[in-house]
Amino acid sequence: MNLAICARDIRGGLRSHLELLLDQLEQDDGIGRVHLLSATPTPFRGGKVVCHRIGVIGRSFMLREPWFIWRCSRRLKSLTGASAVDVIDVHQPALLRHPGVPAVYTVHITHRQFSRKTHGGILGRGIGLAHRLYTGVDRRQMAVCDRVHFVSRRALESFAGRYPSLADKFVYIGNFFDEARFHPLAHDRVQSFKRERGIAEDAFLLLFSGRLDPMKNIPGLLRAVERLRSQGDNIQLLVAGSGRLVGAVRRHAGCVYLGELGAGALNLAYNAADLTVLPSACENFPAVVLESFAAGTPVLATDVGDVARILPSELILRDASPETIAAAVRSFRRAETARVRSWVRDVGTRVRRDFSAGALVRRKLDLYRQLAVEAVARKR
Repeated sequence: MNLAICARDIRGGLRSHLELLLDQLEQDDGIGRVHLLSATPTPFRGGKVVCHRIGVIGRSFMLREPWFIWRCSRRLKSLTGASAVDVIDVHQPALLRHPGVPAVYTVHITHRQFSRKTHGGILGRGIGLAHRLYTGVDRRQMAVCDRVHFVSRRALESFAGRYPSLADKFVYIGNFFDEARFHPLAHDRVQSFKRERGIAEDAFLLLFSGRLDPMKNIPGLLRAVERLRSQGDNIQLLVAGSGRLVGAVRRHAGCVYLGELGAGALNLAYNAADLTVLPSACENFPAVVLESFAAGTPVLATDVGDVARILPSELILRDASPETIAAAVRSFRRAETARVRSWVRDVGTRVRRDFSAGALVRRKLDLYRQLAVEAVARKR
């Protein structure tokens, strides 16, 4: 079976998701070629993976998305016409119409979810309006695909209510992480990492890992750290990732910018931190929650995506204001050690049981095979 995987911009959580998926595809004897179509340069190379760079214009999704859909559809038409692809998996809208072979739409985040968030200023309101206009693209993608795979159960339930005529296509396979990459480490390795990165030995360490973007509420997190430090708390914020707010992070006196980290260094960062903070305005199923708990570090997060289905209520931020974040960090620091250990133990056990990559990626491969079998049956 040959596959085509389409993802306009491969970064952040989507990049981690695709890395694990492609690793499994490389090892599966039933998979032939994997055609990866993307507008961004990709590091994915292997015996099976063939990368197709799809040229687009602009930096905003308002230009990049329609351009990618048009050009990607043309490339897919060429591949399917040459019988080079049996199943297509699109991780961001990429199809104008049904491609003639089975297609899956893997939903990580949608324009509707973005559009429902408050955007400040004239530019922000304009972006919010653009996302509302583009909700039709999401629905069209769901309509033309044979299955719609949601990584978030909450998102599936929401869209099933909004598009009941499409709900029979919807399937849930949760987001996943790699246990071999994210796990507790020995104390001396963690201390060595701190020394190498200039991290204070005696500070309480917060960690943010992800895209440095306003939607992740980076400005609010920085103000919360500033508030804590101004009131005498010995706090440092470790920041792993890249994005347009990297300058603000670098300039902040309370931050240690780690850059964009590979899995090994990111696991060290999780182990070094006392608490991971995810104050996002919008997420579906953030892998950061899974990775951090697998490494033994609790997570404080806003109620986005499936977070509330994983974390205890004490670790859910009631809002994303700097005051709330700062108060929640203080509350965590006052919590009894036994209580914190119980959160790490209980949530970590569930994360490893329910969201480990091995079983969930196999379910995704089973979905590909099921669609291929159905397509053959229809031709008879």
